[in-house]
Amino acid sequence: MWRCSAKDAWLAGLSLAHACALFCSAYAWPHVSIGWKLGIVPMLALLTTYSIVIVAHLFTHNPWFRHPRLNAAASVLNSVTIGQSMQAYHVSHVRNHHRYHNDRPGPNGPPRDLSSTYAGASDGTHLSIWRYAFAGAVATSRNEAWLRLTAFVPALAAADSARSPDQVVGARLRDGERRQMRLELIVLTLVLLGLLAVRPSFVLFAYLPSFFAALVLVNVQNYFEHFGACPENRFANSVSHYGRLYNFVTFNDGYHQEHHLCPQEHWSRMEDVRRRYGAALADNRHVVSPVPAILGFLDRRRNRIDRVPRDAAPARPRGKSA
Repeated sequence: MWRCSAKDAWLAGLSLAHACALFCSAYAWPHVSIGWKLGIVPMLALLTTYSIVIVAHLFTHNPWFRHPRLNAAASVLNSVTIGQSMQAYHVSHVRNHHRYHNDRPGPNGPPRDLSSTYAGASDGTHLSIWRYAFAGAVATSRNEAWLRLTAFVPALAAADSARSPDQVVGARLRDGERRQMRLELIVLTLVLLGLLAVRPSFVLFAYLPSFFAALVLVNVQNYFEHFGACPENRFANSVSHYGRLYNFVTFNDGYHQEHHLCPQEHWSRMEDVRRRYGAALADNRHVVSPVPAILGFLDRRRNRIDRVPRDAAPARPRGKSA
């Protein structure tokens, strides 16, 4: 049943639990006090952040099931929990972000990684965290709304090639991916319309604010997973955090440099990747943060190897490095 490991049952269970929490919150919304309502919003924001950063992210690299239809169903479920098309997330993350690794602007134009922390910066350095987090959340919300509209009216995408689904996700969609993405977008739209019909105040005052807050937090996470790293060096283009508690509750999410080296390696084997590439990581001054990425603003002594001249030769790896 399980494609890589039965341990992924935990991730599937967390996805189901998040969906239950979402719909139970919507059901309970008119029956609870203002205090409870104020608590529901940050709860949903944190759940959505966790689902995007951990559950959905791991699913993009290693789908849980052997059977394609079970994975398609899980993709729809994850779409509901993260408020976005899981298929679009998969394509933009795996075939855009993991291809260009948070690249900088170059002779041919702006960064090719759509989520690059350098995109839009005029001086060739990282954007400010505020601009990256909040402007990025606005852009993601706008793109998601556009994708949902084109799912119902495909002619709109054909009429505006600059905002076609392929351009929005940063990679060419295959036919099967396009069908799956359209299905997810239709389901998401129907869920939102259903919630609006039954619980309009929940959508306006809880669902939408918590979704936007989650997008901001996800951008903070991605920013500090790459801030200070060197995009041109495959052994130092990301930032890791090795805290045991954090990696226990996030399925080894802190091993971000190791993940960029071996993106298809299962989350349970990240420590093996760290040992395998240990010499190369040390030689290339791989950045390690004492705090998780979501708290990266607390890491004020970060080793900024992105400031090293780009024509400086990186250290030659010792031991296994390929």
